Amino acid sequence: MGKIVCVDDSLPGITRRRAGKGWAYYDPAGELIRDPAERARLNAIALPPAYRDAWFCPEEHGHILATGYDEAGRKQYMTRRGASSIGTIRISARCATGPNTTPAPLSAGSCR
Repeated sequence: MGKIVCVDDSLPGITRRRAGKGWAYYDPAGELIRDPAERARLNAIALPPAYRDAWFCPEEHGHILATGYDEAGRKQYMTRRGASSIGTIRISARCATGPNTTPAPLSAGSCR
């Protein structure tokens, strides 16, 4: 397995649309993804079908695999094993500054 890459889900990613009993996936340029290996990778992430505004990482080794919004409108993350615990620690540390403060943004290299 390659090195995990820090990714930002605010950048263009792969999207999905219902297609028959499954999904059609589209690259950041809006082109249909036809590669069977890439489609298998995206299906293996198993983002719940009810999640809307799905975003899939275009990088195979991204620390965030996918995001989507659940029925209550909460943003949900699918992360690699190990990446979530690192993120949880960093997010907890950022939130510990208090409800009325704005924590400093994480730098691009802080995911490593």
